Amino acid sequence: MASKTAFLTEYFEDAYRDAAKKRREVVDRGVLLIAHLIRTELPTATAITVNGSVMTTVRHGDEILWKFNDPATSGKLLPGTRDHIRDTLLDMLAFYRLDKLLAAADWQPVRDLLGSFLVPLPADPDGDQAPTGSNNQPVTRG
Repeated sequence: MASKTAFLTEYFEDAYRDAAKKRREVVDRGVLLIAHLIRTELPTATAITVNGSVMTTVRHGDEILWKFNDPATSGKLLPGTRDHIRDTLLDMLAFYRLDKLLAAADWQPVRDLLGSFLVPLPADPDGDQAPTGSNNQPVTRG
């Protein structure tokens, strides 16, 4: 009986470890998708701020490129893009919501905004979203 309990305990713990890896993978791949969606319209974005499933800002360093419910920046991200990002955040957070786990995924709590995180966006792995100049031509870097 004890050996069966030990086996089933290990069997459960293996599944739990696998699930933890997959939950982290969902978050990492979700951020990669969000980075791609954002950089389609804001190619210089380096981070976002989120509160729950709501993206509250898109940033380039300390500069705010887009802000939730801000008429001055609202046109910089299309409504369909914002909806896709919200849906992706909802899906991600259904798997991975504990603050300590998000912090382990490099989500940085925003001290002054309860429940908000600054999320660094990964580099564009394919380099296919290089910033463009005013004439929509790729910017060349020296």
